[in-house]
Amino acid sequence: MQYTYEITKLAPKQEFMTVVYRAEGQPDYIRNFNPRQFDEAYLASMIEGFAPAVVESWERLASHPESVEIPMSGGGVAEAPVIDNTPIEPPESLPVPSHNPYTHRVEQESWEPGDATVGWTVIELTAEEQAQAIESGKIVERQYRNFLLSETDHWMFSDTPDPTQAQLDYRQALRDVPSQPGFPQNIVWPTKPE
Repeated sequence: MQYTYEITKLAPKQEFMTVVYRAEGQPDYIRNFNPRQFDEAYLASMIEGFAPAVVESWERLASHPESVEIPMSGGGVAEAPVIDNTPIEPPESLPVPSHNPYTHRVEQESWEPGDATVGWTVIELTAEEQAQAIESGKIVERQYRNFLLSETDHWMFSDTPDPTQAQLDYRQALRDVPSQPGFPQNIVWPTKPE
């Protein structure tokens, strides 16, 4: 299943990120994450690592009926459950291992209450998943490129001084990013002039 994702909120000071996953014919799937790092590779691995759960959810929803009739008669009696309010502290997550998000994904290992740490497993993507990762990467990198371009739009306003050649070259280099041979896996980002 082809999908895309978009980071709609990123708040490093709150260790918070909201991502919207989208696929044709499917409802938007909104997921909040609490990343501890904010480099691009870490965020991409977190987002793409959760994508199989999103696809599984969409596939499960497709098998559900549109509606179900529930008889409105009868009832029941049940004892209230005994609730253990002892908080369970999750273990500390080990750092995400270094990996290429276009060829691998990471999944957090299972843990039991009382475990001090929890690690990660690096899983090789199938050829189809790699192709999807590259397409998603193109979207994300173009969005980032567009953001960098928008930061320099004021250079082009008619009520500002004429842009320098370095500023024009920088904007052109940003527009050329998608045509780089390694795009989106290996990008050489131009340096913004003063």
